[in-house]
Amino acid sequence: RATPHILFQFGHDKQFIGPGYRSLVLSDNPNSSFFLKLNTCLGKFSYQNLFMELNNWPEYRLNNLIQKKYAAIHHLSVNINDKLNLGLFESVIFARGDTSEYPSIELQYLNPIIFYRSVEHGLGSPDNATLGFDFKYNIKKKLQIYAQFVLDDLDFQYLKMDFDSLMVKYGLKK
Repeated sequence: RATPHILFQFGHDKQFIGPGYRSLVLSDNPNSSFFLKLNTCLGKFSYQNLFMELNNWPEYRLNNLIQKKYAAIHHLSVNINDKLNLGLFESVIFARGDTSEYPSIELQYLNPIIFYRSVEHGLGSPDNATLGFDFKYNIKKKLQIYAQFVLDDLDFQYLKMDFDSLMVKYGLKK
């Protein structure tokens, strides 16, 4: 505990982000991983930063180390009242080759208070950024409704091209 409001965790374990039993962002179903987590709680607000090292399991080859991928995740949630909690999250998963041209870890993603999409765009990188929100509503002590919505690497330029090609395919546009 760094302060009464900030908690640090560092280790190798499973992580979970969001309400409920499973999560679209990060579920505790996969293997344990190396992580650094910061939890900040101020009144009704809770802000979590999670930085992880993940294994990128390619096909098996002899005498090769397993390639690493990295994840940086932010989750901000607010308790509106005793029953309703709203959350906003963003994440980026990235990997770099073992060349001297790129570092293994992109240090710009270690900033705890940013929107990753702007950094990713500034880097011109092919990294996978996601954005979304979640909510949780407690009906009774043992009954809860929860949901998550995730946008995964949404690029409006390609979305418009896909939509236009569908319109042409079905004869709605020339």
